Amino acid sequence: MDDYHSSVYCPSAMGANTMTILATLAVILATSAGSVVWCFLDFRKYGKLTAIGFCSGVVAGSVAITPAAGFVSPSSSVLIGTTAAIACNMASRLREKYQLNDVLEVFVLHGVGGTVGAILTVK
Repeated sequence: MDDYHSSVYCPSAMGANTMTILATLAVILATSAGSVVWCFLDFRKYGKLTAIGFCSGVVAGSVAITPAAGFVSPSSSVLIGTTAAIACNMASRLREKYQLNDVLEVFVLHGVGGTVGAILTVK
């Protein structure tokens, strides 16, 4: 791939172009939406906000937006972060209910969040 195509189509080509800006905005919006939604769901269930819930929402949104970062609109990135946070939160509750051993919630956040992000990236 020549220099023109790598800087236009790849948000990680060390260039400050439109694609890089859209990718950065998508990541910021998806992680923000994931953290807000996860905190809302925790508050609804437990009646309090936790730092772990906030961080879990950030990771869920970040993992889900990774495949689509430079290729979706800002509103789509919010939708991806929101959907990932809901799916990961539901998986976390199932993990609690069945007392599965996933101490750091690696599968809950990365497995479920990555799957949701990959599915929502497909056109």
